[in-house]
Amino acid sequence: MLVTTEETPINKPTCRPRNNVVFLKTRKAGGTTVQNILCRYGDRTNLTFVLPHKGWILGYPMEFQKKYAISPPSSGYNIFCHEARFNNDVIKDMMPNNTVYITILREPVTHYESTFTYFEIGKQCGVTTSSVDSLVEFFESSSKCYKKTRNNHMLFGLGVTSPNDDDNEINRRITILEDQFNLVMIMEYFEESLILLKDLLCWTFEDITYFELNGRKDNSVHNMSESLRNTIMEWNKGDVALYQHFNRTFWGKVRDFGEERMRTEVEILRRRNQEFKARCLQNENDIESDGETALNMYQPQGIKMNQMQIRLEAVNDTDCLRRIYPQRVYTPILREALLNKKKIDKA
Repeated sequence: MLVTTEETPINKPTCRPRNNVVFLKTRKAGGTTVQNILCRYGDRTNLTFVLPHKGWILGYPMEFQKKYAISPPSSGYNIFCHEARFNNDVIKDMMPNNTVYITILREPVTHYESTFTYFEIGKQCGVTTSSVDSLVEFFESSSKCYKKTRNNHMLFGLGVTSPNDDDNEINRRITILEDQFNLVMIMEYFEESLILLKDLLCWTFEDITYFELNGRKDNSVHNMSESLRNTIMEWNKGDVALYQHFNRTFWGKVRDFGEERMRTEVEILRRRNQEFKARCLQNENDIESDGETALNMYQPQGIKMNQMQIRLEAVNDTDCLRRIYPQRVYTPILREALLNKKKIDKA
């Protein structure tokens, strides 16, 4: 039986790549890795990004407004992938009519735990985030302080003010989101999500290869009892409904794509990722924390983030370097390109 791979003629795309993309970057759900994929693609193909005037955030936690972004050159925008709170009407008005809209979700309990840890939410209630039992302390405090903090962070990022316990309102807003997004990726099935993204955008395997960015070391993840998990789910009822809905629609898309075809293409993606790791990265055991070619991520107090270091043989390999760029490093590069396009317009 003929095995179709990226290299075989039978698998060459017959469609044209789609270059206009909005990616609503959900916090703590694999969004940094997806963002890097989009930045590399747009950088390589000279596309124009929606970018903040400074830093790398487009007004979050405020709903996105045009004033948060540098105005576009005459050619307009192509890619929106920097952190923002979704505002469909404003974004739709800025982007081309044929723009593809995507986002990513994560299982709500682990998403909340990661959000709680990374953004040190416990400090709002006098809880030390780095403590092993900090989540338990946060939710079991007699003051119930946690009820004064934000819940349903994924819905919030998608522009939905917390609907509390109104099931009908939660479901109504989820239905609206389903109409607005062409693909909702699922972090727990990241490779399958990227294959669907590749198919939707008519991109290649190389376009979607990646290194995992902004991940925590295993010893910085809280262990959670069943009771604590239930408490978190109840507190984030809207996010639970959101995730369950789009997890169902995701697997419907996988079935439509073809389950056997999906398994084959996931294996191709894994092989390509390993090839790039061998070419670009030092073995984890050989990485020094202060290595000159390591790009350190932000690390909250007491939290250890995974680091990557480029092989000495690859320090001048632009493709390798940009695969490990976090947004704080990549954004100034893209901003300079945008400003240069605007200068050319004026010349």
